[in-house]
Amino acid sequence: RLNLRGPDVDDCLRELRAITNQAAVDAPDASLLEAAAANQGNEEAWRLVCDKAYQVLHDPSRHWRDAPIEWRRAYAVAAYYRASLLDDVGEAVRQADLGLMLGDTRHRSQLLELIEALDPEPDQYAGPAWRTPMPNPCARSVSSSKDILRLATPSMSTFRDQCFDVATPAILEGVIEHWPALQKWSDLGYLNHVAGRRLVPVELGRHYLDEKWSEQPMPLASFLREYVQKGDAHAYLAQHALLDQIPRLRRDIASHDYCGLGEGDVTQNAWIGYATVSPLHRDASHNLLAQVVGAKYVRLYAPDQSEKLYPVPEGVHKDVSSQIELDAFSPTNPYKRREALRKFPLFEKASYIDFILLKGEVLYIPPGWWHYVEALEYSCSVSSWWGRAE
Repeated sequence: RLNLRGPDVDDCLRELRAITNQAAVDAPDASLLEAAAANQGNEEAWRLVCDKAYQVLHDPSRHWRDAPIEWRRAYAVAAYYRASLLDDVGEAVRQADLGLMLGDTRHRSQLLELIEALDPEPDQYAGPAWRTPMPNPCARSVSSSKDILRLATPSMSTFRDQCFDVATPAILEGVIEHWPALQKWSDLGYLNHVAGRRLVPVELGRHYLDEKWSEQPMPLASFLREYVQKGDAHAYLAQHALLDQIPRLRRDIASHDYCGLGEGDVTQNAWIGYATVSPLHRDASHNLLAQVVGAKYVRLYAPDQSEKLYPVPEGVHKDVSSQIELDAFSPTNPYKRREALRKFPLFEKASYIDFILLKGEVLYIPPGWWHYVEALEYSCSVSSWWGRAE
């Protein structure tokens, strides 16, 4: 119904037939896609392909990103054609967004073009501004006596010599003042106006190591209104490629020249929520964490403190996340603290730096440095990951 050129179904079919012959366990058959290809105007046929591909992608024995790329492509193709046939615009946008999030990136541009046709960019935002929740009254306070290095609009050579080459964390000041997001994203109403219909993955629970943690896709408008605006700290749009999914928001952000040091592509992810927590963990890449809205408490531990931080011993978070819950060591709960000290006796001997990362500041975290991050209020951050430690 839309005058757009969709993905090549025949090419996708050839790929699926190839892996059907090679690994029947991973790809039971390609017949559903063949049926949809023969009836391209039948939304129900495409729904069946989406359901089958979703089942393959969410095999509990592996991470969905490790599923056969051919089935990720099949999902993107089916999501595109299904979305183009739906009468409900909201549901059509939802299906196309699922194609963006779960599908192969080869069809990203076509899915983005489809979404733009379904949900054209609105007129310029004129308010009224949405109310945001008050800062968290129970926010953590700074406790270390050490100060982090601060650099005001450092040159590339200064950043390289004082941070990048010597693996030293630092707060960079005055380097994102030109980002429109610093003003625009402060208003939840703007985000809703520009991208409220768009589907985003929201983490529910205190954090990703919590037993009750789950992830639920929902329209950005629902996340902002039902969770952020109500001051719910247990809902987090975390580590999501929001800028790739929604180009209208990418216009509000710029790339960092500092990412030109080292090698590898730059991955930018958004973090939006109220009083959210990222538990103690470390990354293998260089990271520039730009604080766009609000403030965050940050605690850093050098790699040589790892033994005292009790890394998770097994599973998907092995060696990259810590078993430590900072709240368990609070003197306000002596019984819980005593149990935590018995279980993790070396933790309080670990040396750290902590500070408040303010709006407009950018934190450089070298590879391997452990970091705990807690928002003190409504917060938006953008992380830029690139390269890896030698």
